[in-house]
Amino acid sequence: MLGSQSTCKIVSQFDRKAFLGAFSYICILGPQTLGVAFQYSRQIANFKLTPQLKFFLSEKNILARRIITLKEPSSKNSILIALSFRVSNVKQLQVTARLIYCVNTIYWVIKLMEFLLINKYVGPLIIIASRMLIDLLNFIIILVILLMCFGLSRQAIKYPNEEFRWELVKGIFLEPYFMLYGEVYADTIDPICDMENSPNSPECQPGHWITPITMTIFMIVACLLFLSILIASFNNTFVRISRQSALFWKCQRYHFVTSYEAKPIFGPPFTLIILILRIIKYSIRLCSGKKIKFDRKLKSFLSEDMIQRLHDFEENCVYEYSCDSEQSIKNQMEEKINYTKNQLCCYEVTGKKLILKKTVDATIYYTILHIIKSERNYKIYKF
Repeated sequence: MLGSQSTCKIVSQFDRKAFLGAFSYICILGPQTLGVAFQYSRQIANFKLTPQLKFFLSEKNILARRIITLKEPSSKNSILIALSFRVSNVKQLQVTARLIYCVNTIYWVIKLMEFLLINKYVGPLIIIASRMLIDLLNFIIILVILLMCFGLSRQAIKYPNEEFRWELVKGIFLEPYFMLYGEVYADTIDPICDMENSPNSPECQPGHWITPITMTIFMIVACLLFLSILIASFNNTFVRISRQSALFWKCQRYHFVTSYEAKPIFGPPFTLIILILRIIKYSIRLCSGKKIKFDRKLKSFLSEDMIQRLHDFEENCVYEYSCDSEQSIKNQMEEKINYTKNQLCCYEVTGKKLILKKTVDATIYYTILHIIKSERNYKIYKF
């Protein structure tokens, strides 16, 4: 079974790379370079038939849960929209279809990371990067607010009384965003507007001197403060996830292998043939009164001796885990006892110091009192 799964994975990798190569060829050189029939059959089979086959081969008790596989991601449905635009003779729709193709190449190239997840060295790094993206998304929310704060004031002061157009919205975020990477636009932030000495200079807008001040505050807060916080957050995430990256990687590898349990060994468009054969097989079993088996999970075919050894291994693992848990609890108790003992010793030493201090203070007090009484008696005796 593992051999067949490995073969299925290799064939699927080749199929994915072949599709990606053909898709990139279409986007770069134009849809007319390959036949339209090839495009339709290849992409529709790749997007629609494989999920339906996985749905059909699911277990009977989890069919309801796998209905969600009928719903395709937006990136896949957008390809079907592009195919429908490709059929039309309208030039604008064909251009739109090509643009959709070009944007979707991003999705299909990123999908190659699925095959890198099973790598022992690259897989944990991808997992760590995915966790860092969560920190980045939380940071972007704050960053958008900062960009809007500076961008609105800058745009309103620099271009007053402008009519609405989408370039104004782009100007609010575009230049402040590139300022984060070191492009400060010094010539546009504080331009020379001396009409007397420079007739070609732009007109001075009221309050134009405010923009450099707000830019300075924006650069300090955004670049120095928040980017430092983001780097520290990335470092914390890297340290935290790297300790458990091996566990995450093993889980990802397991899900990746089991994802091929219901996939045929050949990829689209041959999936349609295998789907028809499966339907015929289940129809024959249904007509003959035999039980229809939907279970397509990975199975292990072991002898009784191997099964017994496997059970012994599992029992040993459970026993070692329980021993380690008990030992960790004992170590924690010993640490608590040692800590309490040290605290008691500190309290004891502190108490002795307090008693000694009180004794010394009392001795000094009585000595001074005795001296005062002696002086009083001497004065009385003298008079």
